[in-house]
Amino acid sequence: MKQIIEFRMPEEKAEKLLQPSEGVCLGKSVRKLMLSMSDPLVKRITKIQKQLMERGDYLFLYSQVHYRYTQSEIQNADAFRLIIKHTFEPTGEQCGTIYDDSSACGYCGSGGQQISSLSLETQSLSKKSNLGIAKTIAGEVVVSQRFVDLFQDHNLKGAWFQAVRQRRNQAAVIPGWYQLLIKSESLDVVKPTLVGVNHFDAASIWPMNRGEISEKADANASWCDKHGQYRCPLGHTIGLNLLSELSVKKTEGAEIDIAWTKQKVGVRRGFLRPEPLLVISPLLWKLVLHQDLKGMAIEIAHTNHPEEPTPKRGQVSQH
Repeated sequence: MKQIIEFRMPEEKAEKLLQPSEGVCLGKSVRKLMLSMSDPLVKRITKIQKQLMERGDYLFLYSQVHYRYTQSEIQNADAFRLIIKHTFEPTGEQCGTIYDDSSACGYCGSGGQQISSLSLETQSLSKKSNLGIAKTIAGEVVVSQRFVDLFQDHNLKGAWFQAVRQRRNQAAVIPGWYQLLIKSESLDVVKPTLVGVNHFDAASIWPMNRGEISEKADANASWCDKHGQYRCPLGHTIGLNLLSELSVKKTEGAEIDIAWTKQKVGVRRGFLRPEPLLVISPLLWKLVLHQDLKGMAIEIAHTNHPEEPTPKRGQVSQH
């Protein structure tokens, strides 16, 4: 397995650090750079980022580690984290979907219950015939008719599907699209999973001192967001971002093809909500590839058996 780090930085900053041949310019304003984690340039970028952050500035806007697996590693995996690559807005809540947040966590804001059918803007959903899955920026997941057919035709376990309503006519459904609803038991996230802000500045900016209110926080943001605490004291939300491969506790004897994690990542801010991570079986991924469904990617998810020690809720390792 190889680890490749992706950086995206403003072009005016990239041109001072990089050669014109290094990276790819997206449009005219952002440079995308892909490097091996062992590349000396990664350390240099990290050092500059930390120096600039101390002055309230930054070098890169975004960083993400990508994993490159061998065919043998893929074949021997017993679970994958499904990454939904196609995201869109407006969110369901903006389109009339009703949530009951009376039982949501008072710290991180997670746990609100969707109490109506999902309503979305019809034009937000792709007309591409091979798109299998997508989600709103609030984490509401929808799947195509082809994905539903694949799941049901092969008697896969763990999910059911509900029609999506049209924003402007909620008596009508959006043809060909369904909300993905998980009925299997949620999986506990366990060590050595790492979560935090990002791979380089997590330790320096997380957490802020408890009680220190961020001036940038939205007035309607959760307690965690206002206090710069992206790890819920009650363990419902364990960090802002996943920073490693996912490890979960596997329920012995359970045969499921798709499941959410019990713990979530992200932040409650405006219409954004913390999201669970999605775990799928090798069989489901094999069928997705066979059907050439798009909009998703995978990382290997590691499973621990119940007899192995797991951290208490809220004690997942962090940067």
